[in-house]
Amino acid sequence: MSAAVTVIDLKDYPIPLYDADLEAKQGMPSQAKRLRQLMVGSDAIIIASPEYNASISAVLKNVLDWTSRSDGNYSPDAYEGKKFAIMSDLPVREAELRSLVHLRAIIEAIGGDVIQKQVSVPNANKAFDAKANLKALP
Repeated sequence: MSAAVTVIDLKDYPIPLYDADLEAKQGMPSQAKRLRQLMVGSDAIIIASPEYNASISAVLKNVLDWTSRSDGNYSPDAYEGKKFAIMSDLPVREAELRSLVHLRAIIEAIGGDVIQKQVSVPNANKAFDAKANLKALP
């Protein structure tokens, strides 16, 4: 069995903050459309996100908002019927998985199916080498 994997970095998909007035005037931004089409064409999606102030990043929330839209309306096509795996980096070893609780709630509200197992990397700022490879964790 094989699978095609597409790895993306949200830095490569700059999109404006979600704004219903902007959407009504200009439609969905092209980069948001690209992300949404990638999601619609996927069977499973893995989201890895840092934890910011006990929640998900604003950039990720913005992507979730835009990709749950189509032609000016709510559209869960990028989420419904999809399996999601979620993971986070944590700033300290003792941190809770607060951001993943929020991420799970958002994805499930949009219609995605988040698998039970969650992954976190504690002390993420020290967990990777210069080539972005994960070091052995203590």
